[in-house]
Amino acid sequence: MNAAAPKTAAIKTGPVRVSPPPSPAPWITPATFLMACATLAAEIILTRVFSVLMWYHFAFLAVSVCLFGLGAGSLVVHLAGSNWRAGDLPRHLGRCAIGFAAAQLVCVGTLRLLKLGTLDLNLVSIAQMGAAFLVAALPFTFSGAFFALVFSRGSERIGRYYFADLAGAAAGCLATISLLTHFGGEAAMVATGAIALLAGLVVTPMRREAATWRAQLVALVVVVAVLVANHWSPFLMFRHTKGNDEPEPIAVSWNSFSRVIAYPRADIGDIMLVIDGIAFTPITPFHGDANATQDAMANLQRLPYVFYDKPSLLVIGSGGGEHILTGLSAGASEIVGIEMNPIVLDMVNNRFADISGGLFTQPGVTVELAEGRSWVARSTKNFDVVNFTLVDTWAATAGGAFSLTENYLFTAQAFGEYFDRLTPRGMVAVKRWKDAPEYIYRTVALARHVLDARKTKNVASCFYVVRDGDFANVLIKPSGFSVEEVLRLEDLVKTLDLEIMYSPFMKPHDETLDAMLRAGNLDAWVATQEYDYSAPTDDHPFFFYTLRPADLLKTFSQDYAAKIRNIGALIVFVLAALVFAFVSIMILGPLVLVRRHRILLRGHLRAASYFGLIGLGYLTVEIAMMQSFILYLGHPTLTLSVFLATLLVMSGIGAGLSSRIGAERPRKSLALVTVALVGVAAGLLIVSPKIFAATLGAATPVRIAVSIVMLAPLGILMGMFFPMGVRAVREDGTVPWMFAVNSAASVFGSVAAMAIALLAGFSTTVTFGLAAYVVAAIIYPSEDE
Repeated sequence: MNAAAPKTAAIKTGPVRVSPPPSPAPWITPATFLMACATLAAEIILTRVFSVLMWYHFAFLAVSVCLFGLGAGSLVVHLAGSNWRAGDLPRHLGRCAIGFAAAQLVCVGTLRLLKLGTLDLNLVSIAQMGAAFLVAALPFTFSGAFFALVFSRGSERIGRYYFADLAGAAAGCLATISLLTHFGGEAAMVATGAIALLAGLVVTPMRREAATWRAQLVALVVVVAVLVANHWSPFLMFRHTKGNDEPEPIAVSWNSFSRVIAYPRADIGDIMLVIDGIAFTPITPFHGDANATQDAMANLQRLPYVFYDKPSLLVIGSGGGEHILTGLSAGASEIVGIEMNPIVLDMVNNRFADISGGLFTQPGVTVELAEGRSWVARSTKNFDVVNFTLVDTWAATAGGAFSLTENYLFTAQAFGEYFDRLTPRGMVAVKRWKDAPEYIYRTVALARHVLDARKTKNVASCFYVVRDGDFANVLIKPSGFSVEEVLRLEDLVKTLDLEIMYSPFMKPHDETLDAMLRAGNLDAWVATQEYDYSAPTDDHPFFFYTLRPADLLKTFSQDYAAKIRNIGALIVFVLAALVFAFVSIMILGPLVLVRRHRILLRGHLRAASYFGLIGLGYLTVEIAMMQSFILYLGHPTLTLSVFLATLLVMSGIGAGLSSRIGAERPRKSLALVTVALVGVAAGLLIVSPKIFAATLGAATPVRIAVSIVMLAPLGILMGMFFPMGVRAVREDGTVPWMFAVNSAASVFGSVAAMAIALLAGFSTTVTFGLAAYVVAAIIYPSEDE
């Protein structure tokens, strides 16, 4: 007899019934919520970090990294099988939390050391990319194991746990904004480890798993200490971006869609702001005399301003104020600047106010925090000049990382709205890099397409294109330039020492522009060109994607500048190879490497296909649907918060409701859910443009409410598919592999959405995602009783 038996056993008669250890089930739900919060926050933060260190297109790689890690963790749990007993669940979950936090520290340290984003396709750069991929995937491997354990050990509560998973992910989406703003990207990654450790502490019984509980507490103390130390001395700060060493900054700020550093240029005396290591805008010293701030470099942007007497100006992308100063020096009567980055505004108005001299508060100057296209769509004011100041930066928004689009500033619908905001004498001016002529040509082709649609006569007279040593300025006057106006422009060009590229009444300086504007049929002319100059649309907004599909492979042999312009195509190739390897590992790995799992090929291939299809469908529908909401809500950060949080919360509600729908006839129930999903998605594609147009001028809270109401049915229906699949499998040991397959297919969904959108537009992408759901419903691995 055990001497340590309870004293009550000697008093009681009859057999002694020892109580089992307390079930962790009540605490799994909040722990799942916290781990999901940490995981999605880490994923979004990683998209920002990759955009800063490399290029914004690599934000999509971050999505793949996360899904790869989640699938890998699930696969580990599946291969471990019965070796992980149900009674040890709290200990395993706690260790996963510790692993997540430790891996984030390792990840930040490794990314600080690597010089990523050089675009040199040699063995060193490939090895660095591979190392970055693996180390960035490590935290998600631990969270993947965490979720696989929860789902496989609690399939009877799958609706509740899946709801906690999606609701936590929505909370992580919202938390990302605060984490990036207050900690910065590097420390925010570490902070997600603290959230994961809280999940482990919640689910681990302090008495029964004392060692694991203490280890988590120590890890949490270490993470907090790192965050506090970094606040006082930012030793975590990245020192390399785009493969280059950064200058020593005097200010660094992050938000959910940018990282802005400021450093002084002693030889010039200004402050240079650098956004994500690639977009530059200076804060020029201003002391009341705008003329004193102008030099020869300002002549190109000065041309459309001095063409008019006291013009009214709309500057989309005011940045540090270059164009505002030029407008003031040109005698503009009114200047409205649009700047979407609050960090830039804060640095101009507050942090470096002694340098900027209150530029944005000068008489006649108004600078608003807004997204340019959305502001124009809501405005009723007209301007003599609507000016674009190289606002297209190579930087990913948090929303952009999921939405896969550059911006909506350069589409046919957008240019129609700009033309509507012009006075009868007004013009649109678009500044472009001279060394990227394909973008100059596409700007002209886009504007001509819109003018042709408006039945403009003599469209060749509506353009005037000039350049200096670095840039080109495309002037578009819908009412057409008269002979007298062109003669005046030519006098100004000589005075400002500029070079003409195109003039409507002179012999051609640029034969491509001349041929484009004088062609009888623009579409027929575009079809004969090496590059794609067709007009982007809101459904297909990829202005900077000008390659023909047959020419994609040529990207690898192009020089550095061309690779930068076509880096999106490079990423498609990289991700395609990555996805192929990933799907092979997640789906075929258990079947090929472990003999006892080959039976899955016969017994569960249908179920695996189901989970793969719903993962594919969810990502493609989500990515494509987000596009129109970016334009409607007016800011990528707001779109990310509203769209993703709403979709995830509603998907969680759908998961909870799924257990109450047709348990006796699951196949019929799923068929009805699928029909409803297709109907709702199709309805959104048809109706949403009309709803957006009717409510675009409403206050932001109203537009948020409209967005939530529109998205709620879609999210609820999409959330039902995963838990219904788990209940159909009915074997806990198989659920982790199904989760791995779902993650693998989600990676493919993110890449497929990008590829389909580039080739055919977002409406086609939604159709593809819905088709995946329909096929999943057809092969649903459960029969009605």
